[in-house]
Amino acid sequence: MNSSTSRTRFARTVAITGAVLLGACASLDYSPDLDEARGLVTDRTRIEFGWSDPWEPRSIAWPRHPLSADDVARLALQNHAGMRAAIESIASARADWAQAHLLPNPVLNFTLGIPLENGLSQPAMGSLLQPIASLWQRPAAIGAADSRLRAAILSVSDAALMLVTSAKIAHAELVFAERDLDLERVALEVANSAFALIERQFDEGEATALLRNRAELDVFEAEMHLTMATVRRDRAVRTLLERCGVADRLETPSVSPTATKPPEWLAQLDERGAIALAERQRLDLAAAHALASGAIDSVRLAELQRIRSVSLGLGLQRNFAGNEALGPTIMLELPLLDDGRARIASAEAMARAAAAELEGIRQNAWTEVRSAWVQLRGDLAHLEHTRMTLKPLAIHNRELAQRALDEGVGSRVDLLDARQREIHAQLEQNRVELTFVRSFFELERAAGGRLTILSEEAE
Repeated sequence: MNSSTSRTRFARTVAITGAVLLGACASLDYSPDLDEARGLVTDRTRIEFGWSDPWEPRSIAWPRHPLSADDVARLALQNHAGMRAAIESIASARADWAQAHLLPNPVLNFTLGIPLENGLSQPAMGSLLQPIASLWQRPAAIGAADSRLRAAILSVSDAALMLVTSAKIAHAELVFAERDLDLERVALEVANSAFALIERQFDEGEATALLRNRAELDVFEAEMHLTMATVRRDRAVRTLLERCGVADRLETPSVSPTATKPPEWLAQLDERGAIALAERQRLDLAAAHALASGAIDSVRLAELQRIRSVSLGLGLQRNFAGNEALGPTIMLELPLLDDGRARIASAEAMARAAAAELEGIRQNAWTEVRSAWVQLRGDLAHLEHTRMTLKPLAIHNRELAQRALDEGVGSRVDLLDARQREIHAQLEQNRVELTFVRSFFELERAAGGRLTILSEEAE
């Protein structure tokens, strides 16, 4: 065998090995995974948004119209730094998935001999070895990586749903904070009017000092309530800006009203139905399923890695006489000191832990959705009671006071007092409505997404 033929065969072997490696490559493009995650969120929220565009924290497009709850949620999904950081876990999982598809690099071994006995030693020896153990380990490795990628997609989508809930609640809190602030301003005006009237009566000897002091105290309390309402509004503004990813923005955003009327189909949702929705829609539960499945593949991989290193290749030798030899080479790890039992035991323990965590997440999901359902039912009953009794009664009393004043049998002080009580009733109703809105959004989160799916199924 001449040297040129041997070198040609050796180069051909290298080329074939390279082609195999290139054929085993998997894409690092995670945009399809991102689209899937976005689709899961959109399907559960009915909010269209984009994640694929390059993110520049300082170039956020701010809507010119008053922000709805969906607008705030959309801005949060697209711009919140925490969400963008979570998205990178998908890119990392995709890279791990691609890595699992790759064959190990070939190993080139070269030895230069030094003649020791009459030139009989080999002046040069080389071999090209390709590890092949991954050929039977790859299916398990790919299965585990695929499960982790799936879990990353689901976990990011679940984190996005939690952000949506937080953003919608922040929007509702700002809406009601502004309503309360307007009412507290009116309450202060009414308190000042009442105090001015009673003070004039006191100066004329028609009111007692006790009545005057009470009216002055009402003014102080109204001023204090207005200050606290201003603080709540300002804090709500900053919370909303943070959710939208623009915490350093100085101007106050304009927000549109939030719906507070309970949908008719809400009465159809019983506790069993809420649990069924959670089992169908909860993405953290689906992610736990994926991780549990991947843990089983990891056990299989550990079992297949009892012998971690097996390599085949070709070796080329040349002696000082110029003679060359080309032949097969094999390298095999002998599992004498490490038989892989520790790795298998560790993988089995992790699989058991993943199964237990899956059950724990399922139990937690049931607890969350059942508690949220109970809370919502209670808040709904409170809301209906408030709307049917508290505010209508306060309005009726104010109308009676106005009528009595018009008929000459009542006083303006009584009318102002009735107006003040009407304002307090509206503030209480605002508080109850905000609590209901929070509970509704929390139940959506606990159920894993839209509750309106019930109305769609009924049609």
